[in-house]
Amino acid sequence: MADTAKKSGGGQIIKLALVLLAVAAVIALVLGVVNEITKGPIEDYLNNKRDEAYAMVMPGEGNNYEELDAGSYTNDASNTITKLSKATDASGNEIGYVAETTFSGAQGMITMVVGLDNDLVCTGIGITEHSETSGLGAKASDPTDPFPQSLPGNGDGLKLSKDGGTIAAISGATLTSRAVVTEIQTVIDAVKSL
Repeated sequence: MADTAKKSGGGQIIKLALVLLAVAAVIALVLGVVNEITKGPIEDYLNNKRDEAYAMVMPGEGNNYEELDAGSYTNDASNTITKLSKATDASGNEIGYVAETTFSGAQGMITMVVGLDNDLVCTGIGITEHSETSGLGAKASDPTDPFPQSLPGNGDGLKLSKDGGTIAAISGATLTSRAVVTEIQTVIDAVKSL
């Protein structure tokens, strides 16, 4: 009797393992198909969001952006600048610089586009991805909020008023505000090093 229990128990384990393997294979196949279907639309969405941010920080029809070699400028120690481009208008006149950056905020990583004119004055920011707290740090990504509206027109030496500068932090979101302002200064420093 004990011999019979061993045989049926071992067979059951193998049978269950094969069923589990088949289920895992089917789920992996379904996930792979869904990934292939959604990869293109997600990439298109992110590209559109980036293009909107570029248009917001460097207004003008027909602007062109020439990516600069990463070795041509000094990036900060964290290498937060992922792309720095020289901006020209439709006539080919240099109008400034646009940088894509990814840096640490209060709750996670923030991806932001920063525009600078030829005098290294901020022309605007566009936050394309973040995980900041809704109603607090997330206000930095709202173009109608006073914080992002206060950034254009500021140049080298940009700091929060709490740090001796002129920019008022978002109430309750000092860490996010400081991270954004510090990153704009990082972009200014990178362009100065060209």
